[in-house]
Amino acid sequence: MDCSSPLSDRQPGAMPTWEDWIELYLSRASAHFMDGKDPVEVLTDYGKRYIVLIHAHLQEDEHVERLLTGCGEPLVQLLTRQARAMNQPRPDFDRVKRRLDDILAASYNKFYAYLYKDLPLCWRVIYTEAAILKFWLLWFEWARSQRPEMFQPKEWERKREWYPREHKQQDEQLSMEQLEEWERQMRQQGEWPPSIHVGGREKEDQIYELLRMKQRQDEQQQLDEHRQDEHGPEQHQQKQQQKEQLLNEMIKTLDLALILAGGGEKRDFINRIIALLEKAVSPHCNDNPYLPNPKPENEDPSPSKQPEASTRPTKRPKLSPPPPPPPNWSSHPSFPPPNPSPPQSQTPSPASPPPPSHPSNSTSPPPPPLPNPKSSSTSSRTGQPSPPTPGPNPPTSSPALFPGAG
Repeated sequence: MDCSSPLSDRQPGAMPTWEDWIELYLSRASAHFMDGKDPVEVLTDYGKRYIVLIHAHLQEDEHVERLLTGCGEPLVQLLTRQARAMNQPRPDFDRVKRRLDDILAASYNKFYAYLYKDLPLCWRVIYTEAAILKFWLLWFEWARSQRPEMFQPKEWERKREWYPREHKQQDEQLSMEQLEEWERQMRQQGEWPPSIHVGGREKEDQIYELLRMKQRQDEQQQLDEHRQDEHGPEQHQQKQQQKEQLLNEMIKTLDLALILAGGGEKRDFINRIIALLEKAVSPHCNDNPYLPNPKPENEDPSPSKQPEASTRPTKRPKLSPPPPPPPNWSSHPSFPPPNPSPPQSQTPSPASPPPPSHPSNSTSPPPPPLPNPKSSSTSSRTGQPSPPTPGPNPPTSSPALFPGAG
């Protein structure tokens, strides 16, 4: 199928297949991203169309019916009801999320009932479809907090103008199911888009201009109400945390669909959705002018002020501080100065006896002579002492430490 050709060129009654719709939406979404349009708005618009595709064509596509054969009619009906609930202007987020989690849990339990090679394809397909619907539900909640003006009933007002006159004369509120059923019938008859009738036949450009004017007024009113709700840094921080949680859950849901169910024949689709999601939520994306620009406004954008691109790789700057410089040894003396001797006191201190001297060859006196055995024997016989033998001078006694004692 040529993705550049519109689906309205098909013959009346020939409905596009599942793969045709997916390929067309993703190719146009990628083209819108390349054109520099708002990626959040583009991804939201194609998410809404994907949900309408699930609601209107899930059970009418023969390929999808063949894939879902064996999963059970109640589970498939539950999936389509969640898609119908998500198609409302303000869906019940918690209720739809619980139902989708139930479908994921029921299909995941079948993964343990079979070997993975024997697992029927329908359970992997139903798990993948529920995971994709849960992703769109989380994405709508994130985009509603980011851009609330996108969720105004744009197509709702236009379809009310396209609705036949006999239905307009009724005062009852038109349901989304009636509008989708009428649109499907008109597409099968080859009469889409129909002409516009508002009390008579008028020019379409005037009617579209009135609708666009009303749409802009509703968007501005919704934006003013959204800005009035944001007060204080605490509420702003809380909203930022909620956005981060939604983004983490979105990525986790698609990753589990790829890891556990193998993508359910939607691996390429999921990979492309993740790539578009990265472009839509990245604050530093160059081709996303609708998100905050980190560049300051007062910076000169002239080419002369722009830094030149370096072709050589550069080292990353170090985060740790540099080590302290070594000490300057020239400012310190090599050796400490000598300590001055303490002053001597004027009071004389008592003299202490000299220590016993050890004999040495140079200064010690000669040893006393040995006693003569003959003289000792002579003195013992005569009874008179022998004369003293000359010897060294006896040591002098030191003065008394305490005078008068003794």
